[in-house]
Amino acid sequence: VKIETNSCYPIVALHAVPDQIIDRLAPDRHKTAQKNFVRSSLLMKTNDYDRVNALPLVSAFYEPSSTEKIVSLNPAFIVTLTKDPKLESRSTEFGGKPVLALSKDTLSELARDWKVMGNAIAYSKPLADKIFTYLQDQEEIFANKAATVSPKKRVWLANKDEFTIPAPQTIMQDAMKHAGGLTYWDVIDYAESLDPTEESVKIPIESMIDFDPEVIFCSDEATRQKIMSDERLKNVSAVQYGKVYAEKKAFRIDSMTSFAGTAWMMNRLYPDLLGVSDLDYAKDFYKVIFDSDITEKDIEIDN
Repeated sequence: VKIETNSCYPIVALHAVPDQIIDRLAPDRHKTAQKNFVRSSLLMKTNDYDRVNALPLVSAFYEPSSTEKIVSLNPAFIVTLTKDPKLESRSTEFGGKPVLALSKDTLSELARDWKVMGNAIAYSKPLADKIFTYLQDQEEIFANKAATVSPKKRVWLANKDEFTIPAPQTIMQDAMKHAGGLTYWDVIDYAESLDPTEESVKIPIESMIDFDPEVIFCSDEATRQKIMSDERLKNVSAVQYGKVYAEKKAFRIDSMTSFAGTAWMMNRLYPDLLGVSDLDYAKDFYKVIFDSDITEKDIEIDN
């Protein structure tokens, strides 16, 4: 969808994913930011962190709206996500400005988002197409590697809580499957009332124990420590064998960094399968996607 070409007006994002793309394709037009984008921007634009950190914050689509602030910027267009519950009324809310909606629930969708934004910001199309092709290739590599694994290891992603996991149609779920994992939702029938794109679903402790994950990934170190010290989980395979890992910021299993997160997970599920170290993968990924030079110290920063 081509919206404009050489406009100098700002492009405003209502989510961190379009923030990431706008800042790479048209940094001179990136005049606002999401707080989640700013938190991770040190790893995305290491030579430009001060500029990013100084951007005024606007609300994400799931927060109380920053309508007046956004309208005052006279943006060329607004970028939100397809899951925005107010998607149909956003253009009216922002004075008739065009609204573009991206998706982020699979690696394939995240790759395609660059293609969509390249069409919207025509002068950035060559760079957008290059990144799109790179990410497509990465997804294919993961899928081909994962297809060779049998049986697959049972994997659990504790999202800010030991017993809270992402629903079956989320980017975290897709990343785990691309890493070669067998997830809870692969073996459990879920209720029709469950929102399949919900990123935090509470699961009974008994169900987690019955699933008996062989590897557990945690969104942060605090959650990892809770799992390792919970007496009720002492017989879970991942706990018994020390296969409980906390995400690092560079390999966050959400947003655009889900590709790096997939590589990181695959290297822990099947250490010889990918054939690329965490550091080498991060160096290549961050240079292509964010023009950022990642170091060994950077990949050890906690999420």
